[in-house]
Amino acid sequence: MNMNELDNCRKKIDEIDTEMKRLFLCRMKVAEEIAKIKKKEGLPIYQPEREAFMLEKRSEGLDGEMKQLYISFLKQILTLSKEHQKNNEE
Repeated sequence: MNMNELDNCRKKIDEIDTEMKRLFLCRMKVAEEIAKIKKKEGLPIYQPEREAFMLEKRSEGLDGEMKQLYISFLKQILTLSKEHQKNNEE
């Protein structure tokens, strides 16, 4: 791989990261809305059955290492979402 190819790959990663940032901020905004609904309805922030279902559903079609990496990625997002919900329920 020459430097031009490396630069092109890095540019693609930068574009993906920018889009992921936008989507992350959208997700956190929705997490705030969910926190308000859960507080109003007296529901807990952590709902393990919902998380297990979501992890299984979202990782469908993936196998092996890629599935495990994606599940790990989703778990981190869920952890951040729960933290954000807790911070916004007070």
